[in-house]
This record gives sequence, structure tokens and C-alpha cells, in this order.
Amino acid sequence: MPDNQHIDIYKADVLAGLFVGGMIPFIFSALAISAVGRAAMAMVEEVRRQFREIPGIMEYKAKPEYEKCVAISTQASIREMIAPGLIALITPIVVGFIFGPEVLGGLLAGVTVSGVLMGMFQSNAGGAWDNAKKSFEKGVLINGETFYKKSEPHKAAVTGDTVGDPFKDTSGPSMNILIKLMSIVSLVIAPYIAGKGFDMNAGNGTAVTAGCEGMSKEDCAAKMENCEGGKNCTYLLDTTYTDAEGHKIVEKKCIVMNDAACDMASCEKAKCETPGKCDPASCDKPCCADKKHCTNEEMKKECCKKKEEASK
Repeated sequence: MPDNQHIDIYKADVLAGLFVGGMIPFIFSALAISAVGRAAMAMVEEVRRQFREIPGIMEYKAKPEYEKCVAISTQASIREMIAPGLIALITPIVVGFIFGPEVLGGLLAGVTVSGVLMGMFQSNAGGAWDNAKKSFEKGVLINGETFYKKSEPHKAAVTGDTVGDPFKDTSGPSMNILIKLMSIVSLVIAPYIAGKGFDMNAGNGTAVTAGCEGMSKEDCAAKMENCEGGKNCTYLLDTTYTDAEGHKIVEKKCIVMNDAACDMASCEKAKCETPGKCDPASCDKPCCADKKHCTNEEMKKECCKKKEEASK
């Protein structure tokens, strides 16, 4: 982003993106936990079928059909993750191209904050439920009485572990993948959505940032020439750079300087710092005729030095 652009959460669309991003980990988590439940029930039904139709399994006289249980698990792991995967892939693309990079930044902020907290919560809570169930193997003291496996408290712990296992093994770790996947997709599309949603240069040479609202490039340059000490001055700046893929990108910045910093010396100094914009004769401008008008000491010395050389 150019220096004069930033993510402002006070904007309604950015705030909306922040809230939408905060909701995505909850949707992703719900889909993942539901997928585990459906796959587990399909596995239970298959095991029950084999017990009914293949006599002698419990007596080790018949061999179970292991491959069918494995097929249920592998197929569910792929099929059930289609919806959560599409959410992580499509959401940043849709938000970035329709609403622009600033809203996309809000979306990623919401996903990151909510996803990190959700991941830590689910991993710890799931581990606690799982350990609670396992603790009955050695016995758990409850109100002065020790309970072991197959007791009523153990049955309650097993019920809690049906939530704890998908928490610690599926949903919790997947928050890391969700955050990284959405961030990587956003980085990939970043060069193609730069400028969307900001209208820095709406195709008609009009700058629409602070200080240059409704001003054309020519008007902005004219305002720069007319700036006076102690007043606002504005000028349009073209910055050209090449990205990692070799694409030439031109960004337009509208620079605004306020208060005492706004005088011809400062304007010209800022302008000369841009490659291709430097004018060696800028120090012969009227601002150097009066030392008081030069607020920058180094600029004042340079201006006056060139003025003395010109007078020789």
C-alpha cells in the first residue's frame, strides 16, 4: 500500500469485514466437527452391519472387512472437507476483488484474532476432556468415593470425550491451516487487487485522497506552486516500482504538508527526492531569496550556496 493509505476500522465496510472474518473460524469449526460426527456414525453403522452379517467375529472365527472401514474414513476425510476448504479459498478472493484490499485486511485481522483464540481454546478443552476420560483407568476420587471404568461418571466422561476428540484432533489444529491458507491466498491476489476500493486514480486523472479531493493532477501541481509558508500545500507524486514478477506498477500519491513545514523549500525538497523529478535549479526559486523562508537548515545552506555560486 502507498504510505498515505492504511486500514481504518472506523470505516463501515472495513468493520464489516472484521466481523465477517471473526465469524469464519466458528463456521469452519462447526463444519469440521459435524464432519467428524458424520464419519464416526458411518463407521459405527458399518461395524454393526458386520457384526450382524458376519458371525464369529467376536470369537475370532471370522475375519472382519477392515477395508470397508478404512474406505469410510478416507472418503469422509476428502468429501467432508470440501465445504470448509472452499470457504478458506473463496472468501478472500471474493472480498478482495469486490470490496478492495482494505476490507480484505479487516477480514484477515478478524480471522487471525478469532482463529488463534479458537484454536487455543479447542486444543486445551479437548485435551482436558480426553484426559478426564483416561483418568478413570486409575480411578477418580469424587466426593470421597473412587470411581473406575464403566461407572456412571466414566460414562459421562466418555460422552464429553466425543466432543473433546474432534476439538483437539480436528477443529483446533485446523485453525492454523485456516489462517495460513486465507493469508496465502490474499498474498497471491494482492498484486491484482491493488488500488481496488480506493480509487486513487479513477481513470480520469483525478486524485481522491485527503488534501486533493476532486483535484486533477494539473490542479494539484498548481496548488503546489502556489503554496505559502504556514499554509497547506499538496502535490501529486508518481512512484514507479517493479514487483517480484517483473510487473511495472505506478502508484499515485497525493502528498499533504501542513503548518510550518509547508513552504516552497520543503515542497521542492520533497519533490526532488523522487527519481526523475529532481530539478537542479530548484534552489534558485524565490524561497531562497529570503533565509527566513527556508525552514530546513540543510536546505537553507544548500540554497544559499548555490545562490552565491550563481552570483559569481
